[in-house]
Amino acid sequence: MQGFIKSLIKSFKRGSTLRRLAAYLLPYRMPMIGVIAVIVAQSVVKLLPPLLMKYIIDDILIPRSNAGLLVWCVLGLLGVNILNWFFNILNEWGTAWLGHRATTDIQADLYQHLQMLPLRTYDKQKVGALISRITDDAGRLQILFSGSGPYFLVNAVMLAGMLAILLSMSWELTLYAMLPAPLIILATRVFQYRDLLRRLSINNARFNAHVSETLAGLRLVKTCAQEAREAERFDGINNEVRQSHTAFGRILGHYFQSSQYMLGLGIFLVWYAGGRAVLDPADGMTLGGLLAFLSYIAMLYQPLNWFIIFHGQIIGGMMSVERVFELMDEAPEPFYHPDAVPMPQMKGHVAFHHVSFGYDRSTPVLEDITLDVAPGEMIGLVGRSGVGKTTMINLICRFYEVERGALKIDGIDIRDIRLQDLRRHIGIAPQASFLFNGTIADNIRFGKPEASMEEVIQAAVAAHAHDFIVARKDGYDTLIGEQGSRLSGGERQRITIARAILSDPTILILDEATSSVDVESEQHIQEAIARLIQGRTTFAIAHRLSTLRRADRIVVLDDNRIAEIGTHEALMARQGLFYQMVRAQQETSAIVAVHGGKDDPEREKEHTYDR
Repeated sequence: MQGFIKSLIKSFKRGSTLRRLAAYLLPYRMPMIGVIAVIVAQSVVKLLPPLLMKYIIDDILIPRSNAGLLVWCVLGLLGVNILNWFFNILNEWGTAWLGHRATTDIQADLYQHLQMLPLRTYDKQKVGALISRITDDAGRLQILFSGSGPYFLVNAVMLAGMLAILLSMSWELTLYAMLPAPLIILATRVFQYRDLLRRLSINNARFNAHVSETLAGLRLVKTCAQEAREAERFDGINNEVRQSHTAFGRILGHYFQSSQYMLGLGIFLVWYAGGRAVLDPADGMTLGGLLAFLSYIAMLYQPLNWFIIFHGQIIGGMMSVERVFELMDEAPEPFYHPDAVPMPQMKGHVAFHHVSFGYDRSTPVLEDITLDVAPGEMIGLVGRSGVGKTTMINLICRFYEVERGALKIDGIDIRDIRLQDLRRHIGIAPQASFLFNGTIADNIRFGKPEASMEEVIQAAVAAHAHDFIVARKDGYDTLIGEQGSRLSGGERQRITIARAILSDPTILILDEATSSVDVESEQHIQEAIARLIQGRTTFAIAHRLSTLRRADRIVVLDDNRIAEIGTHEALMARQGLFYQMVRAQQETSAIVAVHGGKDDPEREKEHTYDR
């Protein structure tokens, strides 16, 4: 009973998957109807040659008469062949066109959905595995639409037509021909390779994830001279993929050969029973009729062979479809929630009310955080690694949802604000700057695509980036390479700051925005930031504690809670945790200076207090 229920659930899911898949074909219903018409016409044309052959043998060759009709029959065979060729071209072109359209629509929807998913989803999955969903799984849909699907319909029509003709010619011989069918059905139950396909897909995803991760970290691999170890790891994953392919190919080969042998048994039975019928005039079977019947049997076995060969391909395609739809069923961020509060304008009043949060619910990162930030106030966030500085920023940007308590902006719970409005008012200059492979101008205006060239230049000047940009041959049209690989770390950072400046945000987030620039550039950027933060609510995560002197208040996080809060002078006078951190950095700077540090001790690399 339990097995029956599981089978019923699987059937229901597959039916639902097929309906969702068919929905992508509905916008192309007229081309699809045309393809189906061509498939039916082609199937009918393919059924004609054995009938013509029967007529030639029984009515022309055996009686040795009607020689004039032989030419017309042969021309008829030629015409059928030409029609089949013509329909074949139409079928191939139509299914390819239809398949490409439907596949690209699914890939577009999947990619758009991936953009809408919350960051928590990406915490659980590797980027390479997600890429595999778009390229491998969604790519297999092209085979399903252009190959397996249309051929399934062609062979289904052919199978039905030939069975009808065979039964009309001789139901006894048809029964003999179909005797191996139960054995073939049994073989499909014996050779279960759905699990093999699933394992193959998982290994392919691991393979793509490993290659993506390794190429992204190639600089680190070379720096640490770990090429040999990475090659060894690659060989291990590659061998698992090879073993999966080999196991699948072996099982599929056994299944195909066994099925072919079983199908051959039917032909021997038809030859014997049909030959006896031709020898006995009372049975009414002619030689032409037997040869035509055998031709139809051979034609009947062609679609059966196709179903045998492509059974695994269809199962693999359906599994890919299920994986694609499984990802598309992940709940997206509420960008278009109908009850969300629009906020075209924002003052920048940010208030944490007893907020608690953890990426893993069993391990809190923030506990009972209460903080009220007035519009235009600059807040410095400091603390050791893992105390929750970046987590507070993530909550303000609503990359993650508050678990307990409330986070409000201008008195409205952040969960009730329309998401696109919220993020439109937030500008971020992160520590790890990320740039797209494009021009410098395109990267600066990424957050404000409609910005004019004059606005782009003004932002670059404010970020102290204009001079090094115009010094390049192509200026603002310079292609920067993948992740800005053709720029220095300081140049990438300044372009990131220019991007934040151009977006003109109400809430500004500086995540150690000057960590990758030299002292001279940092002075100019600090001046630009000083102008930028005026009238804007600013949260600054700083590892160099000396850069927070201009903050209105400094929030010191420790043990996932707010340990201290106050101005730079007040916290130093208190001689608490912040005072100890500053002293530790000063001592480290002094040691660096003694051992040959060239920068001002207070500005040299101090103790790093990460996220």
